[in-house]
Amino acid sequence: MWVRVIVATVLLLLPTGLCAQSEKRVALVIGNSAYQNTPGLPNPVNDASDMSAALKKRGFKTIEGFDLDKQAFDRKVRDFSNILADAEVSLFFYAGHGLQVAGQNYLVPIDAKAETADALDWEMVRLDLVQRTMERVSSTSIIFLDACRNNPLARNLARAMGTRSAEINRGLAAVESGVGTLISFSTQPGNVAVDGSGRNSPFAGALVKNISSNSDLSTILISVRNDVIRETQGKQVPWEHSALRAKFYFSPSAQVSLSRAELYESLMRRILARKLVGTIDPRDEGKDNYYRSSAKQPKALAACIDWATSTPIRLEYLGFAFAANLYPTQSDADERALSSCYRLTNGCLCTLVDRNDNDVIVFPAEWMEQHKSALRNW
Repeated sequence: MWVRVIVATVLLLLPTGLCAQSEKRVALVIGNSAYQNTPGLPNPVNDASDMSAALKKRGFKTIEGFDLDKQAFDRKVRDFSNILADAEVSLFFYAGHGLQVAGQNYLVPIDAKAETADALDWEMVRLDLVQRTMERVSSTSIIFLDACRNNPLARNLARAMGTRSAEINRGLAAVESGVGTLISFSTQPGNVAVDGSGRNSPFAGALVKNISSNSDLSTILISVRNDVIRETQGKQVPWEHSALRAKFYFSPSAQVSLSRAELYESLMRRILARKLVGTIDPRDEGKDNYYRSSAKQPKALAACIDWATSTPIRLEYLGFAFAANLYPTQSDADERALSSCYRLTNGCLCTLVDRNDNDVIVFPAEWMEQHKSALRNW
């Protein structure tokens, strides 16, 4: 019973001076210009450099890579994967050569030769590898690909593949995104993009310019499309596939709030990703083995939420604890989760956030009052 008393008093002990903290945003930005076995490209390094600078101004923690060979490219993807934990938003920007084979898209490091049929396995980077890495953790994943240029290495690969050369097509293949993901291409599927005559490609230049606005991403991409169509006289039409679940704003101040359901799902995704690093079983749909959807009830999850730094777009937690289906009543499971969380967090007054795969978060009155203007859609 003492746990219930502690939980009941948490509302009285919350600090009144709540500060805003934006969601964690991380980006991998790569530009390959200095190709060793084919003529170089004039813009990608500039495109990536300018894009990285624009993202940093918008609060992204950015990993940069310029003129990467295969080994360096793989290392940057691993570095990116390592910082994705707890990220609400992940972003990947790539400028350079790319190609599609049998509907699969590949990004081309600067040392690729494409002289043998197995070059796809050993010399290229599969786009879907990067995409899956992002979608595994982040609730919002954004991919920008300025990689649809005419690629001379495709001719080398076609000769090496012989009768299979018909599987190589122009530009990049259409890609379906997972839930919460947007993929933006510099031109329509199967077409090639132009480099442009200035510092940036038409697509990258328009993207960098429009990211500075306070519009949502869908509106930004419409502006980018119109800018590129105008600059290329209709020869290049940027295209995207989106399964985003909410409007996304590059300006943190413009992104007012998530829905209550999205806020809860975001918290659960981050807690479970932290709990299950390296041990996720796809059959469990991201849940712990003793907390998966099919597990027998009752079960509960409590978390130490730092309400002083939590906002309507991100709930910050300092620790958590599960209660498995080992208790006779739901009340027993709830108390076990709360008391375990209390001990694991050195005395934090924890909050019950999930019971039997359902949102049971009680938001403090002070926090609701502080953010009432952002919570009108709840």
